[in-house]
Amino acid sequence: MGDFNFHLDVPNDPNGRLFNELLSALDLQQHVSKPTHRAGHLLDLIITKTTNISYPIIDSINVHDVHVSDHSLISCTLCIKPKRSDPRTITARPMKKVTPPELASKLKQVLDDKMPKECDDLDRFIITLNKCVTQVMDELAPKRNIRLKGETLKPWYSDAIHDARRKRRSIERLLRKSGLEEYHRSVIFLSLDIHGSESESESK
Repeated sequence: MGDFNFHLDVPNDPNGRLFNELLSALDLQQHVSKPTHRAGHLLDLIITKTTNISYPIIDSINVHDVHVSDHSLISCTLCIKPKRSDPRTITARPMKKVTPPELASKLKQVLDDKMPKECDDLDRFIITLNKCVTQVMDELAPKRNIRLKGETLKPWYSDAIHDARRKRRSIERLLRKSGLEEYHRSVIFLSLDIHGSESESESK
């Protein structure tokens, strides 16, 4: 979207003709059809990828003379439908079940048993260390496959709501560790703010 300074309304304009050929070659589509300049030319364009979907990407294109420039203001509606992400399977370890003392004790036991006291081969040392750590992790937190369901993207879910939720999760972790009342109050206030923001976004 922008001012391209090509007279696309003039069929014989060489620059306009070359530009239209370029759009066609790149499988792009230009949507504005009315003059956008005070001199009566079509200079300001909205360009999207040409698609075969059943609904338009761009709708309700309007040209407004706002009397602050020789160019008009172009407005449009983006018809973007939420897309559901595909389900997928990931491999993870249940690390929350492993306590630091348990991990430290098991690592010490395995490393004392299998790591060489002296080693002049760095590559061999690293390979042995990785095997020891993997052995401990397989015993304490064996890998498991987790099936993640696809999620529908919510059009009201904004960056501000995302940041607020992330901040709340951070304070919730601090609350679980410390149990301080100030963190508890912060979680409550943030939850109220997030709920208000989500309700306002959903109503738009």
